[in-house]
Amino acid sequence: MQEGIESFGVGPDPVQNYTNSDFIHEIDVSRPVRAVVVSYDVHINYVKIMKAINYIEQPGVKFIATNEDATFPGPNPSWFCCLLHLYTYC
Repeated sequence: MQEGIESFGVGPDPVQNYTNSDFIHEIDVSRPVRAVVVSYDVHINYVKIMKAINYIEQPGVKFIATNEDATFPGPNPSWFCCLLHLYTYC
């Protein structure tokens, strides 16, 4: 890890008891973040997605999407790029 760069959110999230229907507003996004970097994640869940979206909506936070699998999304990635565009520029 490069000096001055800290990461978090890798692996499974600790189990949380989100029983309130307003749990989205209870997600802690108080840590100072300058970028959200996403890639393939076998532990993806709704809370991680909502946490990322809440960080991305903060002023100055960059969104970087990468993929370690060169074969995905396949020979015609246009549908995937459209989804990324849709969800990052809404």
